[in-house]
Parts: sequence; C-alpha cells; structure tokens
Amino acid sequence: MRNRVFLAGLLCAAPAFAAEQGPLTVLQVLDLSGQNGDTGKDFLTGAKVYFDYVNTHGGVNGRKITHVVADDKGIAENTLALTRQLVAESRPAVLFGYMGADNVDTVLADDRLRPSGLALVGPYSGVGRSRWSNLFPVKAGPADEVRRILRMATSLGISRIGLFHGVDTLGKAARTTVDQELAAKGYAPATRAVFHAAINIGDAAEHMAAKQPQAVILAAPTLASAQFVRELRARLPGTQFFALSSVNHQTMLEFLGPQAAQGVAVTALTPSPYNPVTPVAREYVKHLKQFRDEAVSYASIDGYISARVLVEGLKSAHNGNYLAAFAGLPQIDVGGHVVNLHPKTGATAGFVDVLVFSQQGRLVN
Repeated sequence: MRNRVFLAGLLCAAPAFAAEQGPLTVLQVLDLSGQNGDTGKDFLTGAKVYFDYVNTHGGVNGRKITHVVADDKGIAENTLALTRQLVAESRPAVLFGYMGADNVDTVLADDRLRPSGLALVGPYSGVGRSRWSNLFPVKAGPADEVRRILRMATSLGISRIGLFHGVDTLGKAARTTVDQELAAKGYAPATRAVFHAAINIGDAAEHMAAKQPQAVILAAPTLASAQFVRELRARLPGTQFFALSSVNHQTMLEFLGPQAAQGVAVTALTPSPYNPVTPVAREYVKHLKQFRDEAVSYASIDGYISARVLVEGLKSAHNGNYLAAFAGLPQIDVGGHVVNLHPKTGATAGFVDVLVFSQQGRLVN
C-alpha cells in the first residue's frame, strides 16, 4: 500500500512542478564520501558556484535555485533510495550531476520514478550514449576518452596496453571500452589489474610488471590509481600512464608530488581551468574566487559548465515542461565551449583533450 501511495504522489507531482512559482529545485545525488568522493566534492563546488552566481543575478526567469544535495557514497542502491525520498520531499524540476552509469541507469529505470517525467542533466562521468531519452550528458563519455588515448598510444608505437580499473561503475565502463577498442585494432587484450577493497596494490603492480606493458590506462579511484603509478614505476621504469578524467588530477598530483607525477598523461573533457583562455574558463575562475575562493580543478570547472548548461535549459522551458526544453535545445556555446544535448546526436559535447604533468606539476599539452 505504501508503494502505491508513493507512486500516486509522483504521478500527481509532475504537473505541480509546472504550477509552482517559488524557488526552482534542482536535485543532485552523487558520491561525496565513497571511492570517488574527492571528485564529487570538486564537481559539486563548481556547480554551486554557478548556482550562487545565478541566484545573485535574479535567478532563472525570476526564480531562485534551491540546490538539494545528497551523498550516495557511490553506491547505486543508495542513489535510488535517496532519489525516491528527495523527489517526494522536495519536488524538483530536474535531476542534475549524478555520478556513474550504474547509478544513473538504476534511477532512470525505476518504475516508481519514471512517471515523474524528470530530466537528468549533466551526469559527471561514466555515462556516454544512452537508451534513456530523458538523460542529457553535457560532455564526452568514457568510450570517447579511451579511443582518444589509444589513438595517441598507437601513434607512438605502443601496442602492449595495461589497464588498472576499479569494480565501480567508472572502472567497469573503461574495461568494456578498452576490450572492445583493442579487439577492433587487432591488438592483444589489455593486461589487467583490478582494484577492490581487499587488494594489495603492490602485488597488483608486481603482476602487471611481469607482463611488461608499454602503457597503462588508469580507471580506478584516484588514490588507488596514484599509488599504482608509484608501485609500478618502482618495478617497471619508463611505463607511460594515461589517467581517465574520472581520476581527480589535482588529488593525484598532491599524492605523488610533481616529480613522481611527471609524464603522467590525463584526459580532460572541458577547457583548462589552469590556463583559462576560453571565456567560460575565465568566468569560472572569477566566480570561484568570488563565491568560494578554492583551488581550481578540472572536476570543479566540469560542475560549473554542467550547471551553466542546466540553467540554459531551465530558462527555455515553457509551462514548466523541462524535459521538452532540454530535448529541444540546439547546440549551446557556454563561452568558447560547445555542448550538444540533443539525444538523437548522442548527447555529447565530444571534446577530449590529453595533457601531461610537467616537471613542475603543471598540466601541459
């Protein structure tokens, strides 16, 4: 009986969203204390900075944004339970900035949530093309990152690839893509080392070193990836490393230090916040100083850009139909960075850059 009452409430709630003239609620459930918690915190910071900016400039069509946030610790079951609870309590206009494909799929596949007709905009990572018509990623997915890495690696004559990945959503997505792309190129399967709670990273590095890969792709949580770099380099000097964007670049640098991080390549799906040559990057740096005064990071500018795209969609909605607004948006230029939300074109910005840590710990092309 309780489930039937909850579902009925959701069915009645959708039109109520449109009628409400008070604050406009955005619901975000993401990992803030699990394996990818550092990245989630940075992503959240960037989003909050832009929402603060919008609220101090009149809100969205005169409505202030109420940003409701919950920590799912990276666990999909938590994501679903928290979303069910907070959709009922806060009646959001839209879902925003979730982390991980499994977490997103669990929410969007839920029979109790689907009648609400909520769009989910700007998932952080691990989500590319999707079967969900109400999912709107604002950037390239893990498959795009892996393909970009393999193009660079093969252009350098690298054919023996290793993969250090987690058992979380992001790690599994990377594993699938690496397997598919290497098979398509006719290369041998990647040598794998899998990170989980019981693993000894030194033993994993020993196993990987015995296979002598020329390059290793890092798709595990940030601190585990950084420790793996340290352990493998001690056993197999000269190995090239490529870290996916889900690995927090700044945290990795802080763990390894500039000397040990030197030469590690990382993917980035947004313009650089460290060399802010694009208008959106300059505005991000300005607003971050104004509202938070925290260090810039790629995860943080990612949240900022995702929030900007979200606000553009909210502004364009008619009669509270936010799902239709996002489905109908054309390409959006958020300041020198173009985003395409339209699901028929894959709902991806497509931008993937590869940078390398310099001797001074700076990321350079």
